[in-house]
Amino acid sequence: MEGHILRQLRDTHGITQTELAKELRVTQTLIGKWEREEVSASKGMIKAVAKRFNCSTDYLYGLEVNAISAREQKLLNEIKYLHPEEQDQFIEQITNMLKLIKRTSGVE
Repeated sequence: MEGHILRQLRDTHGITQTELAKELRVTQTLIGKWEREEVSASKGMIKAVAKRFNCSTDYLYGLEVNAISAREQKLLNEIKYLHPEEQDQFIEQITNMLKLIKRTSGVE
């Protein structure tokens, strides 16, 4: 796992090393060592970090460039708790809005 990527994810999601350590049931010192790449995280811990930040393990290794932002994650969480019918309506409305934006901006 690339230490700078872990740090960036933490910063983007607005959590401290201590908060992440509590969630993962490790020490804050260990999180710092991962970020400085002084020690390597186990495969299990890398999977736990990927799950926590809703990204792939490939992203944590720097092999993939697309990670979800905290803002995007918040929106996805809101959608997840809607009833299925409301989810469908929401997705339809967003799709229509995106089509309108593309038409008015000349991008299709």
